[in-house]
Amino acid sequence: MRVLGTAGHVDHGKSTLVRALTGIDPDRLAEEKQREMTIDLGFAWFSAPSGEMVGLVDVPGHRDFIENMLAGIGGIDAVLFIIAADEGVMPQTREHLAIVDLLGISGGIIVMTKCDMVNDADWLDLVETEIHDTVQNTVLANAPIIRISAHTGAGMDSLKSAIFGLLTSLPFRSSNQSPRLPIDRAFTLSGFGTVVTGTLLDGSLKIGDEVELQPSGQKGKIRGLHSYNQPVEIAQAGSRTAVNITGIDKNMIRRGETLTLPKRLSPTQRVDAYFRHLPDVERPLKHNAQIKFFCGTDEALGSVRLLNDEQLNTGAEGWIQLELTTPIAVLYGDKFILRYPSPAQTIGGGMIVNPHPARRWKRFTPSIIEKLESQRLGTPQQRLAHLAEKIEPVKKTALHHTSGLNETDFESVLKTALDEALIIEIAFNQYMAMKTENDLMNKMHILITDFQSQNPLKAGIPREELRSRLGVKPQVFSYLLGEAPNLVITDTIVHTDGHHIEFTDAQQKLVTKLMNTMDENPFTPPTIQEAIDMIGAPLVQALVDYGELIAINKDIIFSQHAFVALLDGAIELLNRDGQVDVKTMREKFNTTRKYLIPFFEHTDRLGYTKRVGDVRVKGDKAH
Repeated sequence: MRVLGTAGHVDHGKSTLVRALTGIDPDRLAEEKQREMTIDLGFAWFSAPSGEMVGLVDVPGHRDFIENMLAGIGGIDAVLFIIAADEGVMPQTREHLAIVDLLGISGGIIVMTKCDMVNDADWLDLVETEIHDTVQNTVLANAPIIRISAHTGAGMDSLKSAIFGLLTSLPFRSSNQSPRLPIDRAFTLSGFGTVVTGTLLDGSLKIGDEVELQPSGQKGKIRGLHSYNQPVEIAQAGSRTAVNITGIDKNMIRRGETLTLPKRLSPTQRVDAYFRHLPDVERPLKHNAQIKFFCGTDEALGSVRLLNDEQLNTGAEGWIQLELTTPIAVLYGDKFILRYPSPAQTIGGGMIVNPHPARRWKRFTPSIIEKLESQRLGTPQQRLAHLAEKIEPVKKTALHHTSGLNETDFESVLKTALDEALIIEIAFNQYMAMKTENDLMNKMHILITDFQSQNPLKAGIPREELRSRLGVKPQVFSYLLGEAPNLVITDTIVHTDGHHIEFTDAQQKLVTKLMNTMDENPFTPPTIQEAIDMIGAPLVQALVDYGELIAINKDIIFSQHAFVALLDGAIELLNRDGQVDVKTMREKFNTTRKYLIPFFEHTDRLGYTKRVGDVRVKGDKAH
């Protein structure tokens, strides 16, 4: 199914032409009929010789209603660009042409209307020459020009033949992608309830589907579908569609929202885009300029950040980041128009490259521009990898929905991205860009080495501190530790391979003094506080971190070899007698309950022993 749109000046006879083609008056409003002027969007349809239904969207031509025109022209497949023979190209004609060109509507026919109003053949030739000159370097440069009179019928057969020929050359819209219906009207019908209409851009809708409006997030269910005034079970991509929804009140719906399936679109107030400034705008586009954004049937106020330019001169192109005051719902590749709010003027447009930027980009950063260029011009797998450039894993379903690819293409592109190591799977159906992994790995290495440099008396950085500084959740952190080379990882700390504590000469003397004291009475050593009083807390903590001292609770420490001797002795007794108690260990090692009770509590926690009444038996780790 196809949708055509009209464009051109207000007095060039668009509505008259639509009536002549379809027999339907597209002007719905009493004011439109009274003023003989299209104010809001009008809709009509006709059947092609193939039996295919063709929709016609009649958009306003007057400059006072250009924003209504923008709400209707975004979803069309081709344009009937109308220019009156008695007036020729007018300023509003040029603005409509600029919008068609910016939106990339390459299919089109230029219709010279009101030819019955001109008796001079030379004048008609002159107007046609002017049209040729005007459309050069635009998407309509090769469009045929058909001379007609809707009143007399002259040229209408030629126009219809040209339309039918154009329809056969247009590419089909994909029915495999997620459906998107930008809403241009919302109303209620007695006995039916809420109805919304629009052009179904992608995918298909069927009765009974659970649906969602974005960016509002309201949910409902499809009760009925109409296409070209006929009830249908399934609405196909490219058709004008009316959807009867239950669960959403008409008063809660506005023009500009998009009807889709749940969780297929997510709202955003910031987008990255490639922008083309029109050549005939009076002033350059400046950084932080206030603008009005139009995409599909939606619009929003906002500001434009120039990412690589001080200002964009007329006719120039460049990268922008739009900051919008209200949410929108868009995808990669969507075309948009920018206008100045006051005085109202179309200034340019372009293509959305990233609908969900990670942050507000720093201006004049070559790496950012390089990344954006890659997203715009890169392969599908490169673009998919850019969507996965987040520090948290992206679920497969979310990656699919934001990609804008149909299911078959998505699976193929994802496989290629994995094969080319552009994307990695860090957990089942959860993905991350390889660039993000590399960035996080580099950051983690810097954090570890910096910590070691700034804390020479620590064996390594605490694991949780490292994760917090890295800014990732436990799942990603565990993955990174598992993949990181040249690291030593314990239950509590992380350090680089080969890292060890180095004491100064003065510190080493204090350490030697403490260790000698510990060796003098290895099983009745100084307490932690006594050790701190001798050499200071940092050195004691360093010896604990390094494993030279074993802290079994907040008061008691043993040297490493004394602790091992006690543990070996306990296991020896367990192997001989099947159990061990404090009294036996006290006699064997000439120590006291002060040390042995904390020792056994510690070995219980480690799993070497297990308390049964007043004795210990073997734990799971005992050999």
